[in-house]
Order: sequence, then C-alpha cells, then structure tokens
Amino acid sequence: SIAGALNVGGDVEGEKVKVRGILNCGGLLNAEDIEIEFERGMEIGSIGGSKIVIFPKNTAKPITKLPLFSALARRASAGVSVATAIEGDEIALEGVACPRVTGRIVAIERGCNIDLVQYSETVEISPDAKVGRTEKI
Repeated sequence: SIAGALNVGGDVEGEKVKVRGILNCGGLLNAEDIEIEFERGMEIGSIGGSKIVIFPKNTAKPITKLPLFSALARRASAGVSVATAIEGDEIALEGVACPRVTGRIVAIERGCNIDLVQYSETVEISPDAKVGRTEKI
C-alpha cells in the first residue's frame, strides 16, 4: 500500500498493490489486484495482474460494475504513462497512456491514449479516449 510518493528503479510485486498518490516504477508492476488512484503524472515500465484499475483522484471508484465505467463520475486528468504494456484479466483505465493493453474485459475511459487494445471477451471505449485500434484475440 502506497500513500504519497514512491520511486522504484526495478519491479514492484505483491498480492494486492494499492496506490494513493504517485508511483514511478522503472520495471514491472505485478500483482493479482492493482488499484491506482493517481494525483498527477506517473511513469511505469509495464503492468501485469488479474484486476487492474487506474483512475485519477476525485473520481468515483468503479466497484460494483468493474470494468464498465457507467458508474464513474467523469473527470479529465493528466495521468499515468506506461512504457510497454498493460496485461490483465479485468482492466479499467482512465487517464492512461500506453502502447498496448491486453485483457479479457477492458474498459478505456477519458484521458486515455492507447495504440492497441486487445481483448478476448468485452471492450468498452469512451468517445473521450484515443485508441489507435482494437483487436479481438
């Protein structure tokens, strides 16, 4: 659990990783359950996990309808930059820039800039997000 700011040159691993603030991670952020509520810009090498939720501070958490963002209060924010990829089972992102997102169920909300979204079951993309292309796998 991180409250405040943490800079790590390598990897961060755990069963559950919860961030309230800023995490800069040069390597892989890996956990079964990842929840990041960011305050301002963050940089992460790559992210892997089962359930991944990233949203800006002051946005309602998507608890009951994950990963569908219909329950979220919309708020634009500069956010999280992931250098290589985000891979998981259920993924809900807001304010994230990343070359590739791969998951079973994927929701891409406002403020995201994703080159490629790969999904196996469901994808939801906000008109306020920029996605280069989607691919069902």
